[in-house]
Order: sequence, then C-alpha cells, then structure tokens
Amino acid sequence: VSITGIHEFALKFFGYNFYDLIDEKKTKDFWLTMARFNRAVRDEATQYAEKLGTRVPHTLTTIKPAGTTSKLFGLCEGWHLPAMKRYLRWVQFRSDNPLVAEYAAKGYPTKDLVQYEGTTVVGFPTSLKITEIAEDANGALTNLHVVTAGEAKPWQQYRWVELGEKYWIHGTDDQGKPLKDDLGNQISYTLKYVPSKVAYLDFKAIVQKNQRRIRCCSVMPQIEATAFEYQPEEAITHAQFQSAKQSIRDAMSEDIGKEHVDCESGACPTDFKDDEK
Repeated sequence: VSITGIHEFALKFFGYNFYDLIDEKKTKDFWLTMARFNRAVRDEATQYAEKLGTRVPHTLTTIKPAGTTSKLFGLCEGWHLPAMKRYLRWVQFRSDNPLVAEYAAKGYPTKDLVQYEGTTVVGFPTSLKITEIAEDANGALTNLHVVTAGEAKPWQQYRWVELGEKYWIHGTDDQGKPLKDDLGNQISYTLKYVPSKVAYLDFKAIVQKNQRRIRCCSVMPQIEATAFEYQPEEAITHAQFQSAKQSIRDAMSEDIGKEHVDCESGACPTDFKDDEK
C-alpha cells in the first residue's frame, strides 16, 4: 500500500507544513496517525491472507513515486515536496495544429520554438492543491507556508524520510514504539538541493551522516533552467499566475474519465484516446 498527497493531508487535516512535520515531538499526533494507518494495513492483510489460506506478504507498506496519478489531481508526488507552488505547464503542439490558434484566441500564452522548428508551446497556468489549501480568501499564502523542494535543506529532507520510514514503512504501536515485525518496503524519494546554496563539503558531510540512517534516497541537484528554450514547467509568482488566469477569456476544459485513473493493473495509463473511453 502506497500513499500520495501526504503534504496536502497533513496541511488540511492537521495544519502542519513540512517544517512542522520534521519536528517529531510537535507533530506526534500526525505521525501516530500514520502509524495507525500502518497497523490497519497489517490487520487487513493478515485477515485477507487467512481468508485466502496464504501467507501474509513480506512487504505491506511502501511509497511509490506516484507521478501519474498525482499530476492528474494536482497533488505532491508520493513523499516528495512540491517542486514549485504555481507554474505554467507548457504543452507542445505542431504549429499548424488548429488548437494553437484556438488557445491563443482565448488568451493562453503561446511561444514558437526556434530550436524545434514547427513547434509551438501553449502555457496552462497551474496551481497545486497544496497551494490552494494554504491560501486565504485574498489568494496570499497564509502562515501555513508551502515549502518547496528547493527551499528545504538536505538534512531536513533526510529527517522527513527517516520519520516516514519509522511510522509508515516500519510502523509503531499507539505509543510510538517500533513494531516487532518489519513488513515495510521503502520510500522512493529524490532529495533535491541547490548547489549554489549548499557548499560541496557541507553536502558531503550531510550525506555521510544521514544516508546510512535510512533505507534509500536518491540525490539530484536543481539546475538553472532558464538557459533552456523549452521546459515543461516554468515557475511563476502569484501575481503572474493571476495575470495569466485573467488573460484567459474562456477556459477550455480538460476532461478526465475513470479510464484515466484506472490503475488496477498496477500501472496507470498515460496515453489517452477518445475511442478507448
């Protein structure tokens, strides 16, 4: 069993942001809730295995990257922090596609690419669900600050993974003591950092100290993307987001049917065709 949208869950139902969550004592009620979820998975798996006359699976809890389903619903992906709060989602079209002119007429931003001749990108202003939860009526971020991956320090992200492993992957009792049997897998997590903000020797020391304390963690530097002509997602400010939305005179709907989120086979579809609905 995996989880996605964990940051939205914590913010909406507990009022905790990322900085709160890595303070285990302060947010113990949240973490004990995660442990209760772990025990619920164990109980259900045990009962179902007995019903089927089979052994209980040796791994019951995990955290997948959860990219496809998270993007469909505008959620933070798996255990990851959001990369940005608001952004323009640039989608490529052939320049002669009639939709390009239709989108442009409705006020969507468009750009003709030079490096990719005959290609036009259309920008769709996008706000993550967690940003919407944290905003007040005026649209300004409240004190429930949304923390992005680039804002969180490496050691803070290691702590976040460590607590996730303790309470969700391994599990504890209702007092926070680790359960005897380990039936957890691992958290798929990519730690992002900004090289210009983290000195190499400091980064090295953080990895040497923390990597051994968790099961798994990938590391990826965040690079300056403005040098590239095309990037799928471009971070924008609240003012830019509102300006882009106000420029759009007639928003075109994006329909998502059940077939788009039907993941029973173990894999979620990413290529949708009308004739398959």
